[in-house]
Amino acid sequence: MKTKILKHYLLLFTILLGLIVSFNGCSDDNVNTEEIETYIPDNNFEQKLIDLGYDDILDDYVLTSNIKDVVELNLENLQVKNLTGIQDFESLNKLYCEENQLTSLDVSKNTSLLLLVCFNNQLTSLDVSYNTELRSLYCYNNQLTNLDVSNNLFLSTLVCSNNQITCIKVNEFQLTNKISKWTKDESSEWSLDCD
Repeated sequence: MKTKILKHYLLLFTILLGLIVSFNGCSDDNVNTEEIETYIPDNNFEQKLIDLGYDDILDDYVLTSNIKDVVELNLENLQVKNLTGIQDFESLNKLYCEENQLTSLDVSKNTSLLLLVCFNNQLTSLDVSYNTELRSLYCYNNQLTNLDVSNNLFLSTLVCSNNQITCIKVNEFQLTNKISKWTKDESSEWSLDCD
């Protein structure tokens, strides 16, 4: 009986010793420490990030950890055609991307955005419905055909003239209180329903 108990203890000891050895083999050197990167396909956009010290090599990628806390970004007049990657600027409050060659702009992930300046581009659409904190939007001199600001409850400045917009969707409060301070083309109308 003592031999059987001794064998069980010896087996248990061997298992524990094996576990200890295998845990000691797990060091930080074996853990994947690869940084997450953000794809930045536009060379002019990435070069500006290099100039600002957020990146160090023109290779279509920037470390996401280097840009996630950026609060303000000025990309004015850099001949940028593509802002893919802007979605990972999680803390972005102010984006200046006017006077470029943008045809599209996705700021749906930039939910902290307070100011968006994107005039003098070639934008055909702009969705700011997820930017509920937005205070100022300057999107004039583009090729926009519609605009919905009904979710932008804090929007105090809107300049959207010189586009191809026929209807700008607003909410009830905006319709009665805000739009007198906003600028649009005469051919555009404010409406609760642009469908």
